[in-house]
Amino acid sequence: MPTYTGNHDALIDVPGVSVIHYTDDANQKKIMMAHDPLSVIHQHFAYETPHIKEKIRQGLANNSTWVVATSYEWGCAQLGIAMPTATAIFIEYKDVRTYNSNDMGIGSKRRRKENNAPCHPVELSPHWQHQDFILAIAHAKQCITEGDVYQLNISYPCTITSNHTIQDVYRHMQNHHSPSHGAFICTDEWAIASASPEELFYMRNGHIRTQPIKGTIGRSTDSDADNRARLALLASKKDHAELLMITDLMRNDLGQLAQPGSVAVPHLCEIQPHHYVYHLASCITATLRPEVTGWDALCALAPGGSITGCPKVSACTHIDRIEGGPRQFYTGHIGFISPKGEAAFNVAIRTCYKAAGTGIQTHTGCGITIDSNASDEYQESRDKLGFLSPFAITSI
Repeated sequence: MPTYTGNHDALIDVPGVSVIHYTDDANQKKIMMAHDPLSVIHQHFAYETPHIKEKIRQGLANNSTWVVATSYEWGCAQLGIAMPTATAIFIEYKDVRTYNSNDMGIGSKRRRKENNAPCHPVELSPHWQHQDFILAIAHAKQCITEGDVYQLNISYPCTITSNHTIQDVYRHMQNHHSPSHGAFICTDEWAIASASPEELFYMRNGHIRTQPIKGTIGRSTDSDADNRARLALLASKKDHAELLMITDLMRNDLGQLAQPGSVAVPHLCEIQPHHYVYHLASCITATLRPEVTGWDALCALAPGGSITGCPKVSACTHIDRIEGGPRQFYTGHIGFISPKGEAAFNVAIRTCYKAAGTGIQTHTGCGITIDSNASDEYQESRDKLGFLSPFAITSI
């Protein structure tokens, strides 16, 4: 793997750039970077998908790599749920370069120190107030009580007001948090900056892996308080039950693609540390049937079960009724499909996006079970907004 010699921060300002952070099958953190696209396709409606699928097939046959960003609504459309829009971006590149994250120094202590300059404040304005969140949880629990779902993920949007550009937001997120599955994409219609810690799937050489996250607790700068938080998450019956449900859902989703008997769970309900939160995570693997492509995997797994609930179709139907507005690229999926059969996609949590000529949006939320405590869940949703640090956040 070559040593990185370019200027990653400067590249982010280049039109048409895409940066995808992922973890390969040797658990090495990688960064794929590309610019000067051959073609850019903006999808708006579900009926466009078959035509786009053929364009991607042709591009892969001609040795192109496709960078893809799908909205949550695009994923719902793959389940056969009627959605008013199915936004997605498909970018074709010939010259794609991949580096080890360590070669670029992103997220290192040295880079964090270099980028520790004072920040303009970020005004974060949630579209839901505390009472709105409590009512949404009550609605979710009613769905569970009536037997429509076992678990339901709900979220709400926030508007970001700042002198910072979305490129600045991406730089700060990467330099201070070094998320394993972050991304940056910029076209003439959209810009997306993701600091996601969660993998939807990685596939290579006929094998596939997914690593769902459920269960979150905020961290502390005090070592004793931080350890208590970690132990509390490990001991949480509610969070374990939630992750077990989603792990089983993802096992079933992989079963659509896998050779019989090959689905396995090498890691179950393990602590995953980040700078601002702890998560619980599982890992599910499988051997793919020979005909399965990266496109097939994306269509089969989107939207990821960790951000819908289960059963998935019923959960998505109730999410639409409770949230009352599109999630767009939040809880969609961002990644790439290569002509060599390698593909990697994230679950686009801890993600900001903006349409051309508009402000920056983000979202936060949490998973609801019958045992959920409204105050605890609201605090969890706020803890997750820590991905925007080190900005000085106001009005939240």
